[in-house]
Amino acid sequence: MAALVMNQTPMELFRHGGIFMWPILMVSFLMITIVIERLIFIIKEGRRRQPAMVEKILETVEAGKIDEAIELGKTSDDFIARIVVYALAHRADSLGNSFNRISNLELKRFSQGLPVLDTCITAAPLLG
Repeated sequence: MAALVMNQTPMELFRHGGIFMWPILMVSFLMITIVIERLIFIIKEGRRRQPAMVEKILETVEAGKIDEAIELGKTSDDFIARIVVYALAHRADSLGNSFNRISNLELKRFSQGLPVLDTCITAAPLLG
Protein backbone atom coordinates (compact mmCIF):
# COMPACT_ATOMS: atom_id res chain seq x y z
CA MET A 1 0.00 0.00 0.00
CA ALA A 2 2.78 2.43 0.96
CA ALA A 3 4.61 1.75 -2.32
CA LEU A 4 1.40 2.43 -4.23
CA VAL A 5 0.93 5.77 -2.52
CA MET A 6 4.60 6.79 -2.84
CA ASN A 7 4.53 6.52 -6.64
CA GLN A 8 1.51 8.79 -7.13
CA THR A 9 1.31 12.54 -7.32
CA PRO A 10 -1.07 14.41 -4.99
CA MET A 11 -3.44 15.00 -7.91
CA GLU A 12 -3.55 11.28 -8.69
CA LEU A 13 -4.28 10.51 -5.05
CA PHE A 14 -7.03 13.14 -5.08
CA ARG A 15 -8.55 11.60 -8.22
CA HIS A 16 -8.41 8.10 -6.76
CA GLY A 17 -10.14 9.35 -3.61
CA GLY A 18 -13.26 9.98 -5.63
CA ILE A 19 -16.13 12.23 -4.66
CA PHE A 20 -15.22 12.17 -0.94
CA MET A 21 -12.10 14.19 -1.59
CA TRP A 22 -14.08 17.36 -2.39
CA PRO A 23 -15.75 17.68 1.02
CA ILE A 24 -12.41 16.90 2.69
CA LEU A 25 -10.78 19.65 0.62
CA MET A 26 -13.55 22.13 1.49
CA VAL A 27 -13.35 21.32 5.20
CA SER A 28 -9.57 21.72 5.08
CA PHE A 29 -9.80 25.15 3.48
CA LEU A 30 -12.46 26.21 5.97
CA MET A 31 -10.32 25.08 8.90
CA ILE A 32 -7.22 26.84 7.60
CA THR A 33 -9.21 30.03 7.02
CA ILE A 34 -10.65 30.05 10.54
CA VAL A 35 -7.28 29.33 12.15
CA ILE A 36 -5.57 32.12 10.19
CA GLU A 37 -8.38 34.58 11.00
CA ARG A 38 -8.25 33.73 14.71
CA LEU A 39 -4.45 34.09 14.76
CA ILE A 40 -4.68 37.51 13.11
CA PHE A 41 -7.40 38.53 15.59
CA ILE A 42 -5.33 37.43 18.60
CA ILE A 43 -2.21 39.19 17.30
CA LYS A 44 -4.20 42.40 16.73
CA GLU A 45 -5.73 42.23 20.20
CA GLY A 46 -2.30 41.62 21.68
CA ARG A 47 -0.92 44.72 19.96
CA ARG A 48 -3.84 46.81 21.23
CA ARG A 49 -3.10 45.88 24.83
CA GLN A 50 -2.23 48.87 26.98
CA PRO A 51 -1.40 47.55 30.44
CA ALA A 52 -0.16 50.96 31.55
CA MET A 53 -3.51 52.52 30.62
CA VAL A 54 -5.43 49.84 32.53
CA GLU A 55 -3.19 50.43 35.54
CA LYS A 56 -3.81 54.16 35.29
CA ILE A 57 -7.58 53.59 35.10
CA LEU A 58 -7.48 51.40 38.20
CA GLU A 59 -5.35 53.94 40.09
CA THR A 60 -7.86 56.65 39.17
CA VAL A 61 -10.69 54.48 40.49
CA GLU A 62 -8.77 53.88 43.74
CA ALA A 63 -8.42 57.65 44.09
CA GLY A 64 -12.23 57.88 43.92
CA LYS A 65 -12.35 59.62 40.53
CA ILE A 66 -14.64 57.15 38.77
CA ASP A 67 -15.97 59.54 36.11
CA GLU A 68 -12.42 60.55 35.23
CA ALA A 69 -11.45 56.86 34.99
CA ILE A 70 -14.37 56.22 32.62
CA GLU A 71 -13.33 59.10 30.36
CA LEU A 72 -9.72 57.94 30.45
CA GLY A 73 -10.72 54.39 29.51
CA LYS A 74 -12.90 55.46 26.60
CA THR A 75 -9.75 56.45 24.68
CA SER A 76 -8.25 52.96 24.97
CA ASP A 77 -8.62 50.07 22.50
CA ASP A 78 -7.56 47.55 25.14
CA PHE A 79 -10.24 44.94 25.77
CA ILE A 80 -9.48 44.95 29.51
CA ALA A 81 -9.99 48.71 29.59
CA ARG A 82 -13.32 48.27 27.77
CA ILE A 83 -14.43 45.75 30.38
CA VAL A 84 -13.48 48.03 33.28
CA VAL A 85 -15.05 51.12 31.68
CA TYR A 86 -18.32 49.33 30.93
CA ALA A 87 -18.52 47.92 34.44
CA LEU A 88 -17.83 51.32 35.98
CA ALA A 89 -20.32 53.07 33.71
CA HIS A 90 -23.04 50.58 34.66
CA ARG A 91 -22.11 50.19 38.32
CA ALA A 92 -25.50 51.53 39.45
CA ASP A 93 -27.21 48.31 38.29
CA SER A 94 -24.67 45.93 39.80
CA LEU A 95 -20.92 46.02 39.43
CA GLY A 96 -20.65 42.21 39.40
CA ASN A 97 -23.41 41.81 36.81
CA SER A 98 -21.84 44.53 34.67
CA PHE A 99 -18.49 42.75 34.75
CA ASN A 100 -20.14 39.46 33.83
CA ARG A 101 -22.15 40.98 30.98
CA ILE A 102 -19.25 42.75 29.29
CA SER A 103 -16.85 39.86 29.92
CA ASN A 104 -19.26 37.53 28.15
CA LEU A 105 -19.43 39.92 25.18
CA GLU A 106 -15.63 40.06 24.96
CA LEU A 107 -15.43 36.28 25.30
CA LYS A 108 -17.83 35.94 22.35
CA ARG A 109 -15.47 38.08 20.27
CA PHE A 110 -12.55 35.84 21.19
CA SER A 111 -14.40 32.58 20.54
CA GLN A 112 -15.98 33.61 17.23
CA GLY A 113 -15.64 30.88 14.61
CA LEU A 114 -14.62 28.19 17.10
CA PRO A 115 -17.91 26.23 16.85
CA VAL A 116 -17.37 25.94 13.08
CA LEU A 117 -13.80 24.82 13.68
CA ASP A 118 -15.03 22.24 16.19
CA THR A 119 -17.53 20.91 13.65
CA CYS A 120 -14.79 20.67 11.00
CA ILE A 121 -12.52 18.82 13.42
CA THR A 122 -15.32 16.36 14.10
CA ALA A 123 -16.36 15.94 10.46
CA ALA A 124 -12.92 15.59 8.83
CA PRO A 125 -12.09 12.11 10.21
CA LEU A 126 -15.57 10.91 9.37
CA LEU A 127 -15.12 11.97 5.74
CA GLY A 128 -11.68 10.42 5.48
